[in-house]
Amino acid sequence: METGIFILLCVFFILIIIIVGIVIYFVFAKPTGDPSFQSPPCTQVATNLIQIQNLPCCFFNGDNSTFKYNRDLNMILAPFSTYFMDVCVGFCPDGAFNPSTQTCNTTDQTALNNFNNCVNLLKPKQCQGSAMPIAVSGSTYYYGFEAGNKDCEVCCVCGLDTCEPQNCF
Repeated sequence: METGIFILLCVFFILIIIIVGIVIYFVFAKPTGDPSFQSPPCTQVATNLIQIQNLPCCFFNGDNSTFKYNRDLNMILAPFSTYFMDVCVGFCPDGAFNPSTQTCNTTDQTALNNFNNCVNLLKPKQCQGSAMPIAVSGSTYYYGFEAGNKDCEVCCVCGLDTCEPQNCF
């Protein structure tokens, strides 16, 4: 009799371990999903983007760069993406950005319009990525990098190793 109870308890214990293992697997496993249902990367048709091939490149710390300043957007652009909100928050006055709601709470209408315009331009739309491209230079997509022009006041012709930097605007 004791042997039967012992075997029954062992089977019961093994079943408990299996059930706990299955529960842990489903709680912590990350499903890979069907890639055909994932959002595409953020791209745009080049003709829909601002053409910036004629803009000079920003000159930083004695070196020419691939960054470009667009006066109409009041934004430094880069040939790689940056999380859109990190760029747009630069248009919001100090202390006015609410990270919980991702909004700019200010009475400064110019700052608010610049912030909202930035979000509308850069926020990914039906795609997977950190930002939408907003400009193109040749075949290179450009993305918002920084609000304003404080890090791009002097420029050079793009691609030159040595140049005499000039005012960007």
